[in-house]
Amino acid sequence: MTEPYTPVLAYNTSAELPPGRSDIPLVVTVNPPAVYVRSGDVWVPVASVEGDIPTPTVVNASETTAGIAELATQEETDAGSDASRIVTPARLAGRAATEARSGVVELATTAETQAGTDGTRAVHPAGLKSALAPEAPITPTLVNGWVAHGVPYLAPGYYKDATGRVHLQGTVKNGTGSTTIFTLPVGYRPPATVAFTVDGAGGTAAGTSKCEVSADGAVFALAVSGNTRYSLNGIYFGAA
Repeated sequence: MTEPYTPVLAYNTSAELPPGRSDIPLVVTVNPPAVYVRSGDVWVPVASVEGDIPTPTVVNASETTAGIAELATQEETDAGSDASRIVTPARLAGRAATEARSGVVELATTAETQAGTDGTRAVHPAGLKSALAPEAPITPTLVNGWVAHGVPYLAPGYYKDATGRVHLQGTVKNGTGSTTIFTLPVGYRPPATVAFTVDGAGGTAAGTSKCEVSADGAVFALAVSGNTRYSLNGIYFGAA
């Protein structure tokens, strides 16, 4: 067809085509009669029509048949039980996930996962791993002659785990007996004094000593059997 033409509908029908579906074939009156499909701004003939122009058949869309379909409302999308309507991207985005149904959900940040107070976002493996990991040990300021023991023992330190419990670690030496080793800052102190039995030694002899951590944060070397090795490992408590 070399001459410009203007397709004109050759029939009237009460059936309404779905909005935006310009790819559905229409029977039009041209010379010669043919079935045309709109491609952009151009009508392209796809079949000739012999005799009377047929009445178009409009069918409902299904999983196996092309046709027309109604768009689902947000309520129908949320219900998730209608198999005949079409869900649009906007309605799908509006279906929020809950404890009772599947849906769209935002992933929690590491900070939100660690806070543990958000009931609407989803935790992913990387965020969970980060939330469960204890913080890095903090090096305290030692006083009263206490110093880090050194190799092969851990350096003295303190940290919180994922549950908020405070842990002490490391081994010190050379301090004065029955004195404060270091003081914990606010946020790392117990609500009341807690006492522990720890590994302590004088010279090369093995022994045990006592350690108390008070509500003001003082880590106190109590009942020291010797000051050549004083362990803080195994001390933990809930922070106030």
